[in-house]
Amino acid sequence: MASEVLIGAGGWQYFIVPEADRLKAYSRVFDFVEVNSSFYRLVPLKQAAYWRSRVPDEFVFTVKCHRAVTHIHRLRPSEPAVQAFEHCVKICRVLRAPIIVLETPATLSVDGRLLRSFF
Repeated sequence: MASEVLIGAGGWQYFIVPEADRLKAYSRVFDFVEVNSSFYRLVPLKQAAYWRSRVPDEFVFTVKCHRAVTHIHRLRPSEPAVQAFEHCVKICRVLRAPIIVLETPATLSVDGRLLRSFF
């Protein structure tokens, strides 16, 4: 089985190149980026499409799942949590992102039962 190593970071806003588009400049140096802003806000699909248009085809995005899913509703399948997760899936489709990152709070005990109830 072949494996691939991707080099990147959580976000590109800190990647400052004077008078350059930060995302474009970032994508020339790194293979992938984790979209962190999706944890804090529901990123509009048009915004995600704009990001995708600014990077090479082979560039890989990952999307951090919105905090409503993991921190507010704590992986309970409430309507707001499911809607937030579904929106993150849509963002992934637009970005062609193969991974959704679920960052859970240290106080949340994650087990198979909890995951099955949500997914």
